[in-house]
Amino acid sequence: MESNQNDTAAERIAGSAGRFLYADGARPLDGYTIKRGIGQGGFGEIYFAVSDAGKEVALKLIRRNLEVELRGIRQCLNLKHPNLLSIHDIRRDRQGDAWVVMEYLADENLEDVIDAHPNGLPVERAVAWVLGAADGVAYLHQRGIVHRDLKPANIFRDEGIVKVGDYGLSKFISYSRRSGHTESIGTVHYMAPEVANGRYGKEIDVYALGVLFYELLAGRVPFDGESVGEVLMKHLTAKPDVSILPEQYRDVVAKALEKDPELRYGSAAEFAAAIKPRPAAAHSDEDSVGVAVERPPQHPVEPSPRHSDASDGRGFIRRHFSWHEKTAPAVLVKPARLRFAELAGSLLVGALVAAVMCIVAVLLEGYFSDVVPKAEQFAWLLLVGTLGVAAVLVPAKCWEGHRGEPVLRRFVMLVIGMGVGAAAFGLAEALAVGLPPAAGYPDPPSYKLPPSFYDPLNGRPLLMAHVACFGTLFFVLRWWRQADPLRRMRFSFGSVFWSVAAAALVAHIWQFPQPMLPMIAGVVSASVQLAAPWLRPADRQRLR
Repeated sequence: MESNQNDTAAERIAGSAGRFLYADGARPLDGYTIKRGIGQGGFGEIYFAVSDAGKEVALKLIRRNLEVELRGIRQCLNLKHPNLLSIHDIRRDRQGDAWVVMEYLADENLEDVIDAHPNGLPVERAVAWVLGAADGVAYLHQRGIVHRDLKPANIFRDEGIVKVGDYGLSKFISYSRRSGHTESIGTVHYMAPEVANGRYGKEIDVYALGVLFYELLAGRVPFDGESVGEVLMKHLTAKPDVSILPEQYRDVVAKALEKDPELRYGSAAEFAAAIKPRPAAAHSDEDSVGVAVERPPQHPVEPSPRHSDASDGRGFIRRHFSWHEKTAPAVLVKPARLRFAELAGSLLVGALVAAVMCIVAVLLEGYFSDVVPKAEQFAWLLLVGTLGVAAVLVPAKCWEGHRGEPVLRRFVMLVIGMGVGAAAFGLAEALAVGLPPAAGYPDPPSYKLPPSFYDPLNGRPLLMAHVACFGTLFFVLRWWRQADPLRRMRFSFGSVFWSVAAAALVAHIWQFPQPMLPMIAGVVSASVQLAAPWLRPADRQRLR
């Protein structure tokens, strides 16, 4: 055993002098002799090797994200399809390193084919390549597996059969001939927009197949740039120029490269069906015998929630109180730096708008009640309103463009609202604000709350009353929708009205002094809408 370990150490030293860890002739894995290194990347290294029985194989040494990689390989270990690279086994060497024993393909790689055809492949060859890859990916999709790293370097051809490889090792970024990389899954030139916000459905493979088909036909990828950020932004916002592609495939590629995954083909099988050659229909004057021509699925028309809301009187209620959340379009996914810059600007504008809205709220209260709030009450209203604006803008920016889980979001807003309520009570104590007594004080109300809610001497709300009122208010309304860049209009009086009405109801339930909570709700709603980014319908259409 000691001799074997010394031999392995010598093999490693010999390999370290060159490009690969192991030199030619090394035997790090029992039963296999390395002939040469054939590939490197973030995952580790790939070697061409021969078993003691003479079988040619590819050995992949995994050196990064081991457990995740092995979990992905195990779910693919027994998959068998003509268009998938075969995985034979997973082995451990004497050092404890993990190796994947795979089918070795000596024929051409699609990356090399593209490099040899800078102006694109002939249409027939391009279709053959992409159909073979799509058939292999469709088999994965049928078994609930998403490849997540489709690119030319992972597609091969062996004796005329296209084979897709690395379908078990695509959890993290891997090596690419291009300089663009990303910390997310996949290689940046082939990465769907929604990957940036954690969506990894079958549609990301359809998007990558669309990029591959575009590259095979045009000789270049649809989106390129000088930096990773530039390429990512083009994926998020730019429209691919399909006019340079053969006319019969323009609509197919355009649909595969839709920014919204719901508008793409639902699977690789649908994509393959759309590009397969179809027989032409035959006609005659006397007896017409036609061949049914399968047409690619048309772009689905996205229903407009705005129109449906306007068709009845329940639109505002559905938008603000519904427990179901529509998936946000992927076009809104932005890099973290841009998100932070937008958030900082929105917070600044929100604070300024909140100050103005507090003045308006105080003037309205004085007009209707003939009671002019004191300076400390105005300061409390301004500080709590500004804090409420930030409590809405920050989570809304974090959720922007992400798949919404309304129950989870409402729970988060509940916790945030309780925090705002606690801060509001602390500010009232610090500023010595004399808030009005509870509703109905000193007369006993129809129901009595616990004594921890209100001071028994003067009826003013205590900590628990603030926490309960603000927590409930933040829970019942979908505040993040008022900061949604795709909201129907920048400012909606209806949203302000429903926010104030909900606050009045909450204050009545918890017997909170009126009209303090509705005033804060109105300030927060108006300030959030005016401060949050908004895309005009024309800009929205242009981005799509």
